[in-house]
Amino acid sequence: MHNALLNNIATEIVANKVMEDKLKEYEEAQLKELEETKTIIKTNKEEDDEEDIFAVDADEEKLIEVMKERKRLEQGGYQKGGKDSKTAKYGDYRDIEESEFLDTLLKNKKVVCHFYHPEFEKCKVMDKHLRQIAYDHPETLFVKINAEKAPFFSVKLNIKVLPTVIFSNEGKAFERIVGFEGLDGVEDFKTLSLIRKLVLNKMIQPKNNQESGKMSIAKKTKINNDDSDEDY
Repeated sequence: MHNALLNNIATEIVANKVMEDKLKEYEEAQLKELEETKTIIKTNKEEDDEEDIFAVDADEEKLIEVMKERKRLEQGGYQKGGKDSKTAKYGDYRDIEESEFLDTLLKNKKVVCHFYHPEFEKCKVMDKHLRQIAYDHPETLFVKINAEKAPFFSVKLNIKVLPTVIFSNEGKAFERIVGFEGLDGVEDFKTLSLIRKLVLNKMIQPKNNQESGKMSIAKKTKINNDDSDEDY
């Protein structure tokens, strides 16, 4: 239990560090591009002062855009994919590449990511349920990634059992489902069990009392009351 807790803490620290590095790299790349733009502007200044005036304005505008993008990424900007978007779409469930993983987590507020193997039957079972939930709950982004083709993040996130489903909120992986853990532990678990797990972790909004689990509690209470009457 102690080792498992330490592993979870270490995993979260590593994941957050990787994401922080990604943000830093993005900002440095944008600032480098900005400096190159300034160099070009300075060179052109000697040739045409009028063009330089407009170039400075463009430079300032670019700086503002860089800072806006930085702020949006830090806040885990909510970005829905449209028909022409190259990113995964809300209400859909598709594969992403390892190179897309960090951007997917950073640019979307809530992400459910399934690390899978294409030949594992248990992963196919998880796929079936996640696909259905993704279509019914477009408020959250659902994606999957082939663990074999994502060795870096499989190691960094300590992915040892497949399927593993990662829950991410505002760029931070905070919870996971390993195998069918917490889903009755069997392959024929109901989609509702997975939905309630997602609702419990505030990854999706329940559409009704059944998804939130309130209905089952009410029924259970009623049954218990009926049994008590019969005993007497």
